[in-house]
Amino acid sequence: PVSSLDGSAGTGLLSLSDARLKKMIRDKRKRKGRREDTVKDLGRWKPTDDLALITAVEQIKDLNLVFKGVKFSCHFTLSEIQERWYTLLYDPVISQLAQQAMKNIPQEVYQKVMMDTPFSKEEEDIIINCGVKSCE
Repeated sequence: PVSSLDGSAGTGLLSLSDARLKKMIRDKRKRKGRREDTVKDLGRWKPTDDLALITAVEQIKDLNLVFKGVKFSCHFTLSEIQERWYTLLYDPVISQLAQQAMKNIPQEVYQKVMMDTPFSKEEEDIIINCGVKSCE
């Protein structure tokens, strides 16, 4: 999942256009200062949050559903999730730091994050239609 920070999973995910969101992030960084934003990103977003975000976006391909269905270490607004996703995609400094931090996640924690990733719509349809009856 860490290698997927190429933007391919992010196509068409947002209510805001990609160009508009990237401009918004760029403008915000110019106003606040890049270093201050970098420190803020590092403090609030944990490596497990980044891993959960990346795997969920790869899986369900919709940031709205990620916002509604993924439990992060603290509450993030949809806007914060959108901004973090684009930061991971387009900010080489943050992206590199996040990838390094995710590589250091213990295997059992990594597996838990993967197990907690919501099913995609396709997977849900397969499960519903697999013909398994309830255990009643």
